[in-house]
Amino acid sequence: MTVREIIDLARITTLGSYALKDDDNAVVTLLNFAMTQVYTKIPALTQIQHLHLVQEKTRYEYLADSYKILSVVTECERWLAVNDDTDPLAVFDMGNHVLDVPMCIQETTNAILLLLQMKPQKVTCDNVDEIDFTPDDALVPSILSYMAYMVSKNISEANGVGHYQEFMQSIDEVKRLGLYTTYNHSLKLPFYKNGWV
Repeated sequence: MTVREIIDLARITTLGSYALKDDDNAVVTLLNFAMTQVYTKIPALTQIQHLHLVQEKTRYEYLADSYKILSVVTECERWLAVNDDTDPLAVFDMGNHVLDVPMCIQETTNAILLLLQMKPQKVTCDNVDEIDFTPDDALVPSILSYMAYMVSKNISEANGVGHYQEFMQSIDEVKRLGLYTTYNHSLKLPFYKNGWV
């Protein structure tokens, strides 16, 4: 489903009985809130970032449009722990999209790959038809449920709670059934002869 199709579906289902269904800005705002909630709970948007390590440098910035680091691997295909004080070869997320790579790691590799959980692209009234983002169909019920929760929670607490429970149940079902695509530890790493392809 495209973003436009989700908005149209929300207008005739989730938002059908509310006046704001005809307010483009309100519907887009609800959609952005809902996608943020869904994509923080389900790592369905991922991206690999290459970091070339520089001698004597330990702090590296990673992509600002990401939620968090899911995993880190060296060019020698060694998986590194993230934020593990007990592992001497761990890297540490320092917050504000800064990664600390200890010198002992730099002694064993020239580069690392980060697998990042990404934020969904922000939808606006101007880009809704051109946006290059298509959520997994399995996530659409979760998005719609959260939109319903956002609208109904201010009108009726009981109705809002019901929609939130529906949202969490849909998230749990997507996770339980594995209905989204994310990274795989068996992925082919884009390293070639001590360097980046």
